[in-house]
Amino acid sequence: MKDIVITGMGIVAPPGIGTADFWHHVQEGRSFVSPITRFDSSLYPSRIAGQVTGLESYKNGFSARLLKKLDLFSHMALVTSDLALKDAKIDLHNFDLHRTGIFMGNTLGG
Repeated sequence: MKDIVITGMGIVAPPGIGTADFWHHVQEGRSFVSPITRFDSSLYPSRIAGQVTGLESYKNGFSARLLKKLDLFSHMALVTSDLALKDAKIDLHNFDLHRTGIFMGNTLGG
């Protein structure tokens, strides 16, 4: 078995974007479930959900053209990957990309 090393984490979730923001809000112990605002939910039995907010303010050098092309899930994945790389203090220009991997998990992807 090969050794696996977790070098950085990135989080995009209803309680917050980034590990510090996420943990701060989770420790408050409040719910992040609220009425759905992204679309008209009146035809569905449930009209509440945990929604990610503030994603549009996280630009970090991503081109506006790229962000227009992405669906919401892909935007979340891009931001999460960027946060994980920053958390790991990895500069991809100085890293062997043939020996690099990203594990990404989600509940309901795009």
